[in-house]
Amino acid sequence: KKQKGEGFGINNRLNFRDKRGYGLTSLEQFTFNYRKNGFDLGGMLYGTITNLGDDKDLIDHTYLDKHWKQSSRLEQNYQSQRFDTRLSLNYQINENHTLGIRHDFTRYPKYEWDDVTMDSHVYMDDVLTETSHVVADLRNPTTSHRANFYYNGKVGIWAIDLNVDGLWKKDGQWMENHETVTEIGKEPWQRLMTSDSQTKNDLYAGKLVLSRPLWEGSLALGGEYSHNDRINEYVNPQGILKDDYSQFKEGNASAFLEYSRSFGKLNAQAGVRYEYVDFKYYDQGKLVEEQSRKFKKLFPSIALNMPVGKVQMQLVYAMDVNRPSYSALRSNITYANRYSYETGNPFLVPSYTDNLTLNASYKWIFFSAGYQHIENAIIDVTRPYSEENPSISLITRENAPSYDAFFAALTFAPRIGIWRPQWNIAMRKQTYTAETPTGKEKFDTPMFGINWRNAFQLPKGILLNVDGMFTTKGAMRNEKYTHELFNLEVTAQKSFFKNRFSVQLFARDLFEMNAAQISMYSGIHVTDFKPDARRQFGMTLQYNFNNTKSKYKGKGAGDSQKARM
Repeated sequence: KKQKGEGFGINNRLNFRDKRGYGLTSLEQFTFNYRKNGFDLGGMLYGTITNLGDDKDLIDHTYLDKHWKQSSRLEQNYQSQRFDTRLSLNYQINENHTLGIRHDFTRYPKYEWDDVTMDSHVYMDDVLTETSHVVADLRNPTTSHRANFYYNGKVGIWAIDLNVDGLWKKDGQWMENHETVTEIGKEPWQRLMTSDSQTKNDLYAGKLVLSRPLWEGSLALGGEYSHNDRINEYVNPQGILKDDYSQFKEGNASAFLEYSRSFGKLNAQAGVRYEYVDFKYYDQGKLVEEQSRKFKKLFPSIALNMPVGKVQMQLVYAMDVNRPSYSALRSNITYANRYSYETGNPFLVPSYTDNLTLNASYKWIFFSAGYQHIENAIIDVTRPYSEENPSISLITRENAPSYDAFFAALTFAPRIGIWRPQWNIAMRKQTYTAETPTGKEKFDTPMFGINWRNAFQLPKGILLNVDGMFTTKGAMRNEKYTHELFNLEVTAQKSFFKNRFSVQLFARDLFEMNAAQISMYSGIHVTDFKPDARRQFGMTLQYNFNNTKSKYKGKGAGDSQKARM
C-alpha cells in the first residue's frame, strides 16, 4: 500500500481582496511535491497583482523664532505585479543522513506609484504664506535570487545541521516629481525633480550547529558567518540634491554554546552567543573611517521551567540585537516637496535589549509579565535640513538614549461547546524622555490592548471567527498615539470533498477605525501622521490533492542579514 505523501501532490490557493477605494488585489499560489522512496522534488509558482495605497494627512510643525506649519494631504496608490518560483530537491540517504538544495526567484516586473499627489499649505504664525501641488510617478522594479544547501545528519552521538545560503538582489527606483508653488501675492512657479537610484546586494552565509547528549542533558554549539556587499547609486540630474555612490561591506561572525538539563521537576537551559561585526562604509569608492565600525558583543540567555503545584512557570532572560536596515544606513535623500525630505543615517549603531520575562499557565489561563532595558533604540525623527535652511524638514533615523519598558498580559482561552473564546488584555509602559519644543518631557503614558477572539465550530463543517481588538492612546519611544484604535474582523470557512477544497470569506476593519494616528516629537519639530482607515473584503479558494508536509529541512543561514535588506 502506498504511504501518504508518496507520488505526486498539489496545493493550489486563490485569493481576492478589495480595500475600499484602491481596487482589487488577486493572488495565486501553486505548490507541488513528488515523493519516491527517499527522494522529494518540490516546487512553487506564485503570482500576485496588487492594487493598494497609503493615503494620509501630514502636519509638520517647526518652532523657530516663528511657528512654521506645513499641512499636507498625500494620496498615493500603487500597482504591482509579482512573480515567484521555488524549486527544491531533497534526498534522505538513510535515517541518519539527509541533504537538499533549493532555489527561490522573485521578480517585480511592475511596481509603480502613478500620479501620487501631495497638496500642501504653508503657514507662518498661522498666516498662509504659500501652497504647493506635487504630482509624482515612481517605478521600483526588483529582482532577487536565493539559494540554500543543507545537510542534516548524525555521526556517532553527534547531530549535525549545516546550511549554506546565497542571496543576490537588485532594486531600482526611478522618480519624477512635478511641483507647482504659489507664494501668496506672487505668480506660481514650477520645479521638476527627477532621480534614478540603483541598489545591488550580494550576500553569502553559512551556519553549522552540532549537538550531542552530555551529563544527562543536551549540549549544542556552533557558528554562523555572513558577508554582504551592498552598492547604492543615486543620481539627481537637476542638482537639487547631492548625487550618491556609496558601498557597505559587512562581515558578521558569531559562535554560540547552549546546554540544557532537567533537575527533577526543574528544566534549565543556559547559553551564550558571541558576535563580531566588521562594517565598512565607502563613499565614491574610498573607505570612510569615521563611518566604518567594528562591534563585539556577548549575548547571554537562561531559561528555567518548572511546575509549582498545578501552575507551569517559566522565567527567561535573554539579550537581543536590532541592527539598522541597510536602507536606514543610506545617505541619499528622497524628495517630497521643497519643504520635506527623507534620508537614512550611516552613523546608526545597533540597538541592544535586555529582556526578562515571567510566564505562567494554568489550564486555559495564561499570564506573562516582563521588563526590558533598551540601549540605542533606532527611532524616526524630523530635523532641520541644514543651518542655512532650517524650515526644510528632513525625516531621518537616530539612536535614542537608553530607556526601560514594562509589559504584562493576561489571557483566558476556555472551550465552551462549539465556542472557543479568547480574552486578552495587555499593557506596555515605558520610561522614555523625549525632546519637545517646550523642553524635555516624559513619554510614559501606558498603552493597553484588549482583544476578544471568538471561534465557532458550526454545523455542516463551517468555521466562524469574530475578532475584536481595541488599543488605547499612549506613548511608544518618541511618538504619541493620539487616538484609540478598534478593529473588527469576521472570517467564515467551509470545506468540501473530504477537506480537499475550501472556501474562506473575510472582512477586516469593518468600522474603519484601525489606522494609528501618531505625533512624532523631535526637539523643535513635531510631525503628525494621520493615515486613512479603509475596510477590506476578500475571499480565498484552496484545493489540495495528496498534499503533504515537505521533508525539506533547510533552515537557512544569515536570516537576520536578509531581513535588513
